Amino acid sequence: MPKRKTYDDFVREEMGGLIEQLQIPDLYKQSLKNRWLDQMMWADKKAAQCRRWHYRLRLTTIIGGVILPALVGINFQVDKDNPYVRDWFPYIPFALSQIIAVTAAIDEFCRFGDRWRDYRRMSEDLKGEGWQYLQLSGPYEKSRTHTSGYPLFAGRVESIIKNDVQNYISDLLKHQAKQDEEIEKFVESARTVTEDRSLLAKPEPIYPPVDPSPPSTYPDLESYPTAPGSSTAPAYPPETGNAPPIMSNQLDGVATLLSPTMPASAAATAPSSVGVVGTLRTRQDTDFKLSTQPSQSLPATQKMRVTSGSAFGLQAFTNAENQHLRVTFNRGLGAENRNTWFVFAPHIELIGKNGQVINPTPPPTLQPTPSRNGEIRLPVPYFSQRDNMEEAFRTCNTSSCAMVAKFLGAKISGDDAYFQIVIKYGDTTDHNAQTQALAELGIKSTWHTDLNFDALDQSLAAGLPSVIGILHRGPLDAPTGGHMLVVLGRTASGDYIVNDPFGNLLDDYSSTNGGGIVYPRNVLKHRWTPDGNNSGWGRLFYGNSPPVAARSLQTAPSKGISSILSILSQHITADQLIQIAGPDAPADRLRSFTAAVNQTLEKFQINTPLRIAHFLAQVMHESGGFQYLREIWGPTEWQVSYEGREDLGNTEPGDGKRFMGRGLIQLTGRANYTEFSQAMNVDFLSKPELLEQAPYAILAAGWYWNSRKINDPADRDDLEEVTRRINEGLLGLDDRAAYLRKAKSILKC
Repeated sequence: MPKRKTYDDFVREEMGGLIEQLQIPDLYKQSLKNRWLDQMMWADKKAAQCRRWHYRLRLTTIIGGVILPALVGINFQVDKDNPYVRDWFPYIPFALSQIIAVTAAIDEFCRFGDRWRDYRRMSEDLKGEGWQYLQLSGPYEKSRTHTSGYPLFAGRVESIIKNDVQNYISDLLKHQAKQDEEIEKFVESARTVTEDRSLLAKPEPIYPPVDPSPPSTYPDLESYPTAPGSSTAPAYPPETGNAPPIMSNQLDGVATLLSPTMPASAAATAPSSVGVVGTLRTRQDTDFKLSTQPSQSLPATQKMRVTSGSAFGLQAFTNAENQHLRVTFNRGLGAENRNTWFVFAPHIELIGKNGQVINPTPPPTLQPTPSRNGEIRLPVPYFSQRDNMEEAFRTCNTSSCAMVAKFLGAKISGDDAYFQIVIKYGDTTDHNAQTQALAELGIKSTWHTDLNFDALDQSLAAGLPSVIGILHRGPLDAPTGGHMLVVLGRTASGDYIVNDPFGNLLDDYSSTNGGGIVYPRNVLKHRWTPDGNNSGWGRLFYGNSPPVAARSLQTAPSKGISSILSILSQHITADQLIQIAGPDAPADRLRSFTAAVNQTLEKFQINTPLRIAHFLAQVMHESGGFQYLREIWGPTEWQVSYEGREDLGNTEPGDGKRFMGRGLIQLTGRANYTEFSQAMNVDFLSKPELLEQAPYAILAAGWYWNSRKINDPADRDDLEEVTRRINEGLLGLDDRAAYLRKAKSILKC
């Protein structure tokens, strides 16, 4: 039976046959096979390998993450009902958690997902180049024969391979730098732990009083008023507060559900030989935790559920942050037999040996100061999803997370820049992908499906916004759909201030600006928690501190927040533009375009001095220093040069003149106008003259720059490659170089 051909063999045979049919010298044929075809097949094979490994590791991580909580739940019942199995069953979730961690680490270290996309892109670039050469189309349409077009083909193939190698090296160096930075953080954390003697120090026991006495008699108990014989707890606010760092001795085992261990009276009278100097009793269902973070922001491995009425022998307790106590029990609890925990003070009561109740009231949590009328409004920047460059109608999650990330100090220009990070980890609607993308930016967050309005209020009180998911279609009594937005504040009357990336829900999104609008609590009740109080979906951001600059904006009402943010994101001034353009440039036009220039630089991540210098050098040359916002040819030249050019998308009579070159890097042809219309959500096909005005004349240049990925050669300071990507040649290189030298001098790069 003959051996079945593989896909590689089939492609090589078919492509080899096509190459043999070409009327070119044998040396060219050999080069086509050994260089172009081999490289294309190699990249295709490597892409397939990386894709398989990426899928394997990701699926292992995802499936393991789904199974692990179920095993934890099973462990609760096993630990309670089956003493024979409970000795070994906890090792199963532990082993699975290690497998999840290892697979995630391997995928992160080896970057299979990134490498798959890089190899795939190289393979497709080579395939496209080869087909254009075989068909003598695109850049080869002026070549009459394959022989005459071969030098151009060979040069472009080598350029693709060279760019791929350079990009690989650049990404590798960035990845190595990131790893070095993370290793340095780990080393610093380890050094801190080894030098912190308090982590190993045994806490001094604090004895509850037998009789009422002055607070000074009982060290560390000044803030705990004694209520002799009282078992009634005062009213306390809900658990709130910003999150401090997690303790270094985080729980690695499985959380255990505790039922009441012994009556409070029995615990209170336990003999001192077991170290019991008092009793802690829970007033309601609560969590023992490894940090003072709110329970909903902690994973199951860092907290332990305890039912109401449970009582535990107490050795010591001290004040902690955010209305918490740090308690030490006389025996270990949970899978790791841990005896030191954090508890939320209003959920428990402390009882002395004589049954006396101590009502703990730790110092209040530091919270942002609301305005005089009781309103809280955090200065979260607004990003509209409608102008997103990709998938504008399904990136509400991305735009919402980007707003909060920017507020918390992430170094991104906007939601388009954040989108590029998200897609490395999965689809934009994937909440796990959003979590990983935020983590790459240094932003801590957790996704929940059981939130309520108290959770929103607590987050706002801690100075942190939230991202929530609502049902945005249909009537209030039968809502449908799915949409994400940012909760950034609360009015004195209890309604919520939001940044809705799609516009205003209250007018069915007729209004496209959804920044800082108020959604009534009743509307959100039906659209955010339609299944009951604890059914809200959302993302919390505990563990992050609002930047100082953001806090200072709240105290400067005389300047609008939007104007302050625009000043902070200004990359170049009008005077600098005028200096670069030269003495003959239209100074008034440059001043009027400055805001649009900064908007473009911010939107398309042209945000380093070197990138800005290269961008402005090209723009200045193409427009004659902002003098020409459209081509200056006459009707005859337009008709001859552009009419009927299918490669430009000019398929209808009059397209040559209608879609002539406009903008500061002249956008030409129906196809480019169509793409830019989709990117900006503006109809330039019916109003092409808009490209001769601010801001679209410069935004078109930024869009063209970004779509050709020209930031890459600009980062390498490769003027020739930047120029080739602008006009596929080196026309006017000396003039571009002169502008570049001037821009570098002024921008000091």
